Amino acid sequence: MRNGTRVSLDAAGTRFATADLGMASFLRCRGFAPDDVRRTGSGLTAFVFSASDELYCAVLDYHRGGGVPLRAFCSALQHL
Repeated sequence: MRNGTRVSLDAAGTRFATADLGMASFLRCRGFAPDDVRRTGSGLTAFVFSASDELYCAVLDYHRGGGVPLRAFCSALQHL
């Protein structure tokens, strides 16, 4: 877990959610647009994505320090 990253998967395994803005921006740079943005009970913002093997590979790459273009990452941060 990087800097308190919170992730969850729904019971059906079809939705992946994270409250980590950095991860959500990274995923957006990798071509995964969030399906929904929700407020959690603790006041955090959760970014919800459709779960897939490709998404999980991108999440693993994020935790392993994978890279994306800096300008694209900054743009994703601004637009989320």
